[in-house]
Amino acid sequence: MEIPAPKQVCTEPGVWLIRDQPTAIAKGTIDGVDVAAVWELIAPFNTLPDWWLGTYSNFKCDKDDIGEHRSFNLVNADNMYVTETLVGRDHQTHCFRYDAVDAPFSVATIVSLKQVGRSTEVTWQSWTKSDNKEIFSKQQHGYKCGIEQIQRHFKEFPPQSGYCFHFQFAKNLVEGARKVETNTQRTFAVLEGVSIVQAKLETIFKALVDADAQDATKPWEYSDIDATTFPNLPRIVKELPKSEILPPQKVALMLQSITEFVMTVVKPFYTKQLDPNKVSGEMYKRYFNQGIGDNVVKLPELLKNNVWRTDDEFCTQLLQGVNPLMLRVVCNIDDIPKSMAESKEMNEAGIVSLVKEQRLYMISYPKLFEGLENEKNGNYFYFPTLLVYRDDAGTKLSVLGIQLEEGGHIYQPGSKFPNRYLLAKVHFACADNQYHQFVLHLGFAHLATAPLAIASHNALERTGHPLGAFLKPHFRDTLGINYLALQTLVAKDKPITDTTFSAGTEQGVKMVDHAFKEYNFMASGLEEELKRRGFGRPGTDGLKAYRYRDDGFLIWDALTAYCGAMVDELYPTDEDVRNDEVLQSWATECASKAKIKGFPATLDSKKQLTTCLTTIIWTASALHSVLNYTQYPFCATPINRPAAMKGKMPEENGKDIDMDHIYHQAQHQATFFQMALSWLLSTPEPPTLDVIARPDSVVMAGQEEETAAFKSFAAEHRRVYDTLKAQLDEAKKTIEERNKTKPVYNVLLPSQVAASINI
Repeated sequence: MEIPAPKQVCTEPGVWLIRDQPTAIAKGTIDGVDVAAVWELIAPFNTLPDWWLGTYSNFKCDKDDIGEHRSFNLVNADNMYVTETLVGRDHQTHCFRYDAVDAPFSVATIVSLKQVGRSTEVTWQSWTKSDNKEIFSKQQHGYKCGIEQIQRHFKEFPPQSGYCFHFQFAKNLVEGARKVETNTQRTFAVLEGVSIVQAKLETIFKALVDADAQDATKPWEYSDIDATTFPNLPRIVKELPKSEILPPQKVALMLQSITEFVMTVVKPFYTKQLDPNKVSGEMYKRYFNQGIGDNVVKLPELLKNNVWRTDDEFCTQLLQGVNPLMLRVVCNIDDIPKSMAESKEMNEAGIVSLVKEQRLYMISYPKLFEGLENEKNGNYFYFPTLLVYRDDAGTKLSVLGIQLEEGGHIYQPGSKFPNRYLLAKVHFACADNQYHQFVLHLGFAHLATAPLAIASHNALERTGHPLGAFLKPHFRDTLGINYLALQTLVAKDKPITDTTFSAGTEQGVKMVDHAFKEYNFMASGLEEELKRRGFGRPGTDGLKAYRYRDDGFLIWDALTAYCGAMVDELYPTDEDVRNDEVLQSWATECASKAKIKGFPATLDSKKQLTTCLTTIIWTASALHSVLNYTQYPFCATPINRPAAMKGKMPEENGKDIDMDHIYHQAQHQATFFQMALSWLLSTPEPPTLDVIARPDSVVMAGQEEETAAFKSFAAEHRRVYDTLKAQLDEAKKTIEERNKTKPVYNVLLPSQVAASINI
């Protein structure tokens, strides 16, 4: 028997399927479960479900790509070390092949699924070249056990069984954690908080399922969050349509993840590791790696060797951290707060020359936070201004000074009080976090996309217009996740963010409302947004290390080509755009009923339409991914980027402060919430842009009809998706080449950019 040697890239199953009789085979049926649900569970190569943990240990695998390797120890085989490579995978026929690497004998294994009625047949088979025939029976036994584990999983977590079962499971986990003996009441406080969130979610989703929701065949109605108090906020859907309710699997996994996180992190932290009442730098590290193996939350690199303290890390995060959208070029000395511009410290640092040379950059919050109170619910945040400058080579930023309040002390590197300077950076990060989470993430990504989704449904999808099908994957689950956020994070009753963020919920929403006064849809795309801050395309402004900008243009240009290809197929001329009554009714609804500021009420040209489509998809995919999926690691530890600070900067007394003071200000009951939330939100959610570019591989769990409809549409417009694929493949190569030089920036890799705002 010859086992076909795998090629590096296997796009066709025929390349890697084996026709010979297998040496070991096992079959089993997953009763009452659709093949898509089983495939979603077993197809990822770089993750193992929790129920495998008793079989494997020390599992390691970074990527879910063809040719990637994973390694682990087999617990039931004397901890034998195994390395496997993913040879091929076909999402359409639901089968994949993995081969043993560096094994004493050659092994190729193929797992395949088949829909049989309402059930799924699993076939697990291997081809092994060995004279030891006992191996074959052991392999067969192992495959049978694997199929039994899948069967057991779906008995415990039946798909589409509704939300109640999953909520009960999560409650049981919390109740189990409550029984653990502990020497502190803080564990119970955290568990109580989780229970409150669970109860709230359960109430929300039961009400949604039981309600008479809007019919998908009828127009969805608009509503306002609070037109009196917050008149500038984007419009939302009046009643969440049933088609937009998050699938039970998604809600269950979100809740289960957080609950298991509580059990695996809080329990050992408070019962075995450290005294929670003693604040220290080591304490932050102990929040991580407390679960089974290394698969819960890994220790962020920025906590190793205190990297977070360095100016290099601080400045790098301005360019490619969780919020790289604030830095602006200082073109005039008058742009700088007067007390800073005229200060002795800044003039000695050569501030005038830096402005003339356009090497000075600023982030300033006094105007953006105008009308807000510094202190709320026992938490505090400043309205700071930060000045940084680039070196002559354009590859490095350095801090010039930080002023936490207008007219106040200016903190600089090289100070004889280094810990005060460090605390000033932490306070700045806290202020930046308020704006990032409320205005940019919630406002300009989540809320800005909602009225676009409603208008697309009403004017395009319902009428069968091709652009409705084109945009639909980029609105997937957006209204559902927004509804969840409005009922929990920023709810009118007991909002989660009220005590966990220094600004508090009401002030946070007020920030968003204030920001939307100046919002303009047509100026919200990457190119225009960068231009407002003084940046052009790479190579035009002297800054060579701005990865958000540099990688962002690769994705922006790919989306422009993608949308342009779609427009070219539908409209040969500009006149055809103007004459499309359905298209014009969509533009009118966006500008009038949806009240999207800056959206053209009429569309005059192919170029204008392409810009509209590109801006929509950029916001729903790349922009949100940048603002959301980087939360771990940057927001995972409050000492790097606190959501709330306990107090103000200590009065100047000619002395430095100790590190414990810094740890204490950022460390309080919100620490666990901040870490858990960043970990949950940073979990990649399929499909990503590179999957959209390969329509045959798209799988939307719990949304089989939508998946089939998208594949059918994409098949009719293959050239459009081939255009996207070609562009994204080139973007991937460029980003991977850039990543050979640290610091690495992966969030805009096409395989990491979620196609829609769905978490």
